[in-house]
Amino acid sequence: LDMIASDYYFFDENCSYLLLFLLEAARPGTSLSDRVHGWLIPLDSIRMIEDQGMITGAFYRPSRTTRIEWLASGLSDPLQEKALGLATGDMPEDPFEPGEVADQEKRRTYELGSEYLQYLYTRGEVPVETYQERLMKILQARSRLGVSGHDVGDQVPVPAQPVKGHHSNRLAVGAGVSRDEVFEEVRIRPAYHHLMDDDDGYIPGAQLIFADAALRYYSSDKRLVVEELDLIDIISLTPRDRFFHPVSWKVRTGFTRIASEDLLGHLVYEINPGGGLALHTGSVGLAYVMLETGLLVGGVFENDYTLGAGGSAGFMRTFDENWKVHCSVRDLYYGPWDGFNDFEAKMQQSFFLTPDRGISLDIARRVVRGLYRTEVKVLFNLFF
Repeated sequence: LDMIASDYYFFDENCSYLLLFLLEAARPGTSLSDRVHGWLIPLDSIRMIEDQGMITGAFYRPSRTTRIEWLASGLSDPLQEKALGLATGDMPEDPFEPGEVADQEKRRTYELGSEYLQYLYTRGEVPVETYQERLMKILQARSRLGVSGHDVGDQVPVPAQPVKGHHSNRLAVGAGVSRDEVFEEVRIRPAYHHLMDDDDGYIPGAQLIFADAALRYYSSDKRLVVEELDLIDIISLTPRDRFFHPVSWKVRTGFTRIASEDLLGHLVYEINPGGGLALHTGSVGLAYVMLETGLLVGGVFENDYTLGAGGSAGFMRTFDENWKVHCSVRDLYYGPWDGFNDFEAKMQQSFFLTPDRGISLDIARRVVRGLYRTEVKVLFNLFF
């Protein structure tokens, strides 16, 4: 057995693909590996297994961070601070005044404190001796309040199963108006999930896109052009709170079209990384701000390339589970020899008809080199 080896290829013969051979050995005749063509996303391999009737049930086990977020969501800010203090040792064993809160809130506060303390310990931020002593005190105080009747993990809402979300491939067709010219657009994306897609089964605020290509046909010029080609476009908007302090980030590389005196503009190569912060802001939704840099490469520039720096900000919210809105602004200054701003304000909306069907409406105002372009487009999205 130790002489068996296999080559690894990220897109097709990856770890998910190799697991299919084990399932074929356990259930001959399924031929799962024969159904892989071109590339294999791990989630799609689960769908293949489910289609063969090899999955009889699914059980949700929330992560510790999910349990912490769930417990914190049911407590006021002062009680969250008490739980944080219990975990860090900045609060006494009994931080409550007589009659301050009900026993149920006390239970939840102690449970949140113990969960967060265990999180800190697994990250190596608390020595083992301190961890054991502090955890024992929290658990003893919690036990004196009696049984709540439910385990924390049983109370965490179960999210939609990943296999029940939209499929990985997307075909979008539609039309729009740019600089008073009508166009038709076709987009094809083999993977995976966009910020404006339905979040059921996916992580909200996360985007992972490979090879998203957009073709446009302008009837006035009777010309077909490549509007965009996103080779890689990754965004991670992870909100910060008093318990977790992640850095949100993005990276995009691919071809994009910038405005010029003629209608079609110029196709240039772009690399655009950035980093910043995101927050949950109640009625506004998920808000974020990022610092960004950019590199544009193309013959339209004086030295065939130009460097930029700036930032972006926006907010995103889902209404009634089937309507998502994302408003954003972005401004980068490019130089030194090609001194110009690239500013864009955009409002994107998605309407989800089913997990695999939806309609998107984008409205954008962009200014590049003093040239203004207002664009409105509607696309019908089909996932498969």
